Amino acid sequence: MPQPPKSLKLPFASLGLRGQILPIVGATLIGLLGVIYLSSSTLLLAGFAKFEQQDTVRNVKRAVDVLSDEIDKLSFTANDWAAWDDTYAFIEDENADYIQTNLNDATIARLRLDMMLYIHRSGRIVFGQKFNPETGERAPVEENTEAIASLSQYLTPNSLLVNHPETTSLVEGILQLPEGPMLIVSRPILTGEAEGPIRGTLIMGRYLSVEEIKRLGELTQLSIAIQNWGSPELPPDFQTIRQSIVEDTDREPALVLADQTPIFVEAWNSQTIDGYTLVKDIYNNPALLVRVELPREIYQQGQRTANFILWVVLVVGVAFLVLTLLLLEKVVLSRLSQLSQNVNHIGSDRNSAVRLPVQGVDELSQLATRINEMLDALDYSQQVRHESEQRYRAVIEQTSESIFLIEPTTQRIIESNTAFQKLLGYNSEDVLSLTLGDFIDHESESIAYNIERTLSLQSCHLGERRYRRKDGSIVEVEVSANKIYYGKQTALSAVVRDITERKRVERELYQAKVTAELANQSKSQFLANMSHELRTPLNAIIGYSEILQEEGEDLESDEINADLAKIESAGRHLLGLINDILDLSKIEAGKMELYLEPFQVPLTLQEIIFTVQPLVQKNGNQLQVDCQPEVGEMYADVTKMRQILFNLLGNACKFTNQGTIFLRVFQKAGEMIVFEVRDTGIGMTPEQMDKLFQPFTQADTSTTRKYGGTGLGLTIAKQFCQIMGGDITVDSELGKGSTFTIQLPLRVTLSNSELVPESISSNRV
Repeated sequence: MPQPPKSLKLPFASLGLRGQILPIVGATLIGLLGVIYLSSSTLLLAGFAKFEQQDTVRNVKRAVDVLSDEIDKLSFTANDWAAWDDTYAFIEDENADYIQTNLNDATIARLRLDMMLYIHRSGRIVFGQKFNPETGERAPVEENTEAIASLSQYLTPNSLLVNHPETTSLVEGILQLPEGPMLIVSRPILTGEAEGPIRGTLIMGRYLSVEEIKRLGELTQLSIAIQNWGSPELPPDFQTIRQSIVEDTDREPALVLADQTPIFVEAWNSQTIDGYTLVKDIYNNPALLVRVELPREIYQQGQRTANFILWVVLVVGVAFLVLTLLLLEKVVLSRLSQLSQNVNHIGSDRNSAVRLPVQGVDELSQLATRINEMLDALDYSQQVRHESEQRYRAVIEQTSESIFLIEPTTQRIIESNTAFQKLLGYNSEDVLSLTLGDFIDHESESIAYNIERTLSLQSCHLGERRYRRKDGSIVEVEVSANKIYYGKQTALSAVVRDITERKRVERELYQAKVTAELANQSKSQFLANMSHELRTPLNAIIGYSEILQEEGEDLESDEINADLAKIESAGRHLLGLINDILDLSKIEAGKMELYLEPFQVPLTLQEIIFTVQPLVQKNGNQLQVDCQPEVGEMYADVTKMRQILFNLLGNACKFTNQGTIFLRVFQKAGEMIVFEVRDTGIGMTPEQMDKLFQPFTQADTSTTRKYGGTGLGLTIAKQFCQIMGGDITVDSELGKGSTFTIQLPLRVTLSNSELVPESISSNRV
């Protein structure tokens, strides 16, 4: 055996690990802390700035909303007075009792009105009062037309305020007058039933005075300032904002509202931040500039947080540096010095049991040299023997799987582990006398074929087999074989797993599945046969409730009618639930029939849109329909088509609030027609979509509590589509809406109904 080389003298060894680690750790830590502080403070301040801007925009919208609320309240008052039989009579006969009773100063002051005009359809002012902001007095308009001189240009017969073409006409908003902006509402004078013909116009107005602006600020707890758009004496900040709106400068608005009105946010100093927006008049011209002034509490909190982070980073950095050096000294450096001394002894003693590979240019290099010397001194024969013993002990004896080696030519077992011997009931000597044909319950030709296949493929999963034990009993196993080499010889290694228990459980599960399917089919057939018995009592309840409501109307009993209406509503709701359950039961029982007929798809869509429109308007949604021109006639069950589309559109309306619902219909290649229903509602997670079409299942319990329903609608719709040879798919993202896509053949055939039982069972497994 060669002698170990002499110890090498390494360069820079005099520096030591301690002298090298300290500057590296210090510089790395300082750089890391600097990056952490700069990135965190930058992101933090940017986040605070964005949140501050969003908060300012929200408060500006609050200020605009409270102004809109005041206009809506004034509009409600005007509508209440204009659609009144007494007003309808007064505009013609001008009776004094109406004036004394309703148009006295106290009433007008209570309504906080600065102007009230009754104008006959001929253009004559029947009655009017206008508040003079300079004198503080109210002047009768019909006696002193100079009081409304500033309004004369807006009161011509064909003007926007006076001329109402329809009974539903309404003019409301801001009107710029020389004496100041006014909240104004104009409505046609109608009967108490809001019917015509129109006899005149009722105009109500209220100045947007300093006191009114102050009141609005108190309502919103905001500092609100309003300036006239065309005022030549605008404050500098208002002038800057007006210039940005007019000249389309590089100043970007923080938000653009739906009516293209911009909202600007400006932080003029470190103490306050202002939000600005534009309010247009009834002619859609710029009228007012609104400013909301807020303290910069969010920005100041961000500055304090950034300073706090700086101090925390410094303190943590210093503490981390000290702890790192202490840990390096205790855990690494001192131990390496000791290991270096121990390795010198190991090298001289030739202790082959120690392996400590280390790399470096100081103490670590000396340790690596000693380890390499010990590795070179290992005896090759000991290594081979150790590897051989380890291989057989790990592969053959220690595994829980049954393993045996086969000589391919003679098919004789040449090695096996204890697990295989226990599996067949042989001892270690008897196993070596067996061939494959002695225990495999299979034909010899098949055994030879599997051996050749394994040799050619290197590895092969032979699948499930039956082995005979020594006592003649049969055990079911799963076998995988691999081609292996040892020395210069080739053998097959087989891994065997006992699957007797698994096969027994599989048979029991299959029997349980068959029993459950038979029970479910019996249940479905029973419910389908009970259709008449379940619907008849409910139809009687609904019918009698309608009869009783008609009799209650004759008796003019509102309380009884309300209760009867509740009975009818509950009955219809219960009837709908039973119909869904019975439809599903009919499908499961195979009793659902198709009534095929040709129909025009565009006409059917119009009927569905007309029916679903109240649901669209209920949550403030909008429905957009896109039916391509080439879509024409379809041969299918039109009733089920309506039920499918109404269910999808109804769900879209229910789960969408103040959004848009899209219905797109087009024809694709292969004689297929596609109906696509997309909404901008609450959307779904992938977990919710996985159970979407399961019977009696909704997205989650919170959805059921909030929106109601049985969870059968989508299941029935999917089954109807599959009956007609199509399908429904869904694509959704939480918070961004859902898209349901229906694909159906243009001509449906009755043979498609055979797909129903299979599709339902696949949904429930």
